[in-house]
Amino acid sequence: MAYQALYRVWRPQRFADVIGQEAVTRTLRHQLQQGRISHAYLFCGPRGTGKTSCAKILAKAVNCVQGPSDEPCNHCDSCVAITRGESLDVIEMDAASNRRIDEMREIIDQVKYAPSQTRFKVYIIDEVHMLTNDAANALLKTLEEPPAHVLFILATTDPDKLLPTIRSRCQRYDFRRIATPQLVQRLTDICTAEHVAYEPEALQLIARMADGGLRDALSLLDECIAFGEETIRRSDVEALLGIPPNHFYAELCTALARRAWDQALQLADEALDAGREAGPLREGLSAFLRDVLLAKGERAFTLLSPEAVDFAQEASPPVETLITWMEMAAQRPRAPRGGLAERLALEALLVRMALAGENLPAVPQPMPSPAPAPAPASPARASADTPALPDAKDAKREKQERTPAEERSTTERSEKATAGEAEEAAKRWPSFLAAIKEADVRTHAFLLDASFGGIVDGTLQLYFAHSFHQQMAEKEQGRILTVAQQIWPQVLQVQFHLSSQQPQGARTSGPSQSASSPSMGELPPLVQRAQKLFGEAWVSTVDEGGDLL
Repeated sequence: MAYQALYRVWRPQRFADVIGQEAVTRTLRHQLQQGRISHAYLFCGPRGTGKTSCAKILAKAVNCVQGPSDEPCNHCDSCVAITRGESLDVIEMDAASNRRIDEMREIIDQVKYAPSQTRFKVYIIDEVHMLTNDAANALLKTLEEPPAHVLFILATTDPDKLLPTIRSRCQRYDFRRIATPQLVQRLTDICTAEHVAYEPEALQLIARMADGGLRDALSLLDECIAFGEETIRRSDVEALLGIPPNHFYAELCTALARRAWDQALQLADEALDAGREAGPLREGLSAFLRDVLLAKGERAFTLLSPEAVDFAQEASPPVETLITWMEMAAQRPRAPRGGLAERLALEALLVRMALAGENLPAVPQPMPSPAPAPAPASPARASADTPALPDAKDAKREKQERTPAEERSTTERSEKATAGEAEEAAKRWPSFLAAIKEADVRTHAFLLDASFGGIVDGTLQLYFAHSFHQQMAEKEQGRILTVAQQIWPQVLQVQFHLSSQQPQGARTSGPSQSASSPSMGELPPLVQRAQKLFGEAWVSTVDEGGDLL
């Protein structure tokens, strides 16, 4: 017999074999026990989570010689025929390739005939959301009131694309992604049954890369068995998937924590030159940062890489930095997948991550408490030179004992610090305009009409005197954001406004009219129309002697 893939060999044949979908299987079994079988079911969920398998198990359970029962016997002629796909009364149909109204009319014509061998005629329609509107509408009436001997089971990975009228005619069951520990246990059982040696770290990596899909995990396990020699090793899985080992991410994050962006770029270039892809590198970095963040907590999490745990304990930056890095890495680049553009996007991300620490608030250090009274030396106590740290109650008591004057002084210092940061950011506006001019002269011309409105929650606020320049600048938002992040690393996005929306007194820079210049009312009508069309900054008047008015 020809070789069968693992996901076919280990396809669940009973509800008890389905993992990760306890709510679905329990409800279906209770319905079979109570004889409350519906005429139509809708199975929704990601790929590889057991939708089609449960549909075939349900078809066997309702047609089993000993049933309908909550579990098929898998030995009678009906169960064996359905398992082999040879039953004439269980029709499996792929709506992706049979999506036209003609195929649906054939089903409508056939449902009126009684089953030839079994108790129920079962139609399993996979990827039902791929049906055309005409085909879906043709199915509606039959789906609502089918004959008593017909059962419809619809499966889809995208239920939102399905007609609401179809969803309302079915009992809906949502299949969830399978938890990683359950996937690891399933892979372990299969390797044991298949007499395949493995490293636990290799199965953990396979389970994580499967992203909750058992079929993907088994397909990847099949590849690893063929790729390796005698034992499935983590290094084999990494080589097969084209992902770098975890110590690469530890070295990369160490360079980012030291703000050594040049070293981080060198590590990324070595990985990319070795044949790695920028997209998987970015996703692997996000996963590693998540492990580091979890390892810094007090609660013990399983399935964390040892490299992430070591990095969290030895060289990890503060939690605020990790969160900022995770948010930056989670943003999808606008560059197309693959090629030089995605590589440049990854390198820009690493530089921003390395420079992001300069704009993060410092980690608050505990204030030293009054020195304790001398005590006899003891081997169990810390050295007398080690300063004692105050506990939370002392800090709270100290805060409560502050006078109103001290509170106001603290508030004033905080406001001055904030004002200082805003002033420092505003001073970089000329540098930003110069960098824009080097990048694109046309975009620089539009921004001459803009003023710096500050940076609020990572958003650069730009205010324009004229809507024309605002609209033209919005078309160059990507270039403006790239240059802005070089000047202000904390900038994550840019917003464009008209000056009429700007708070009073917020304008810090940009074109302004000289005090000696004539007002709009004193200029000729033609000049006023030109200023309205092109902007006051671009229109000047010259007298006959050549002097600028």
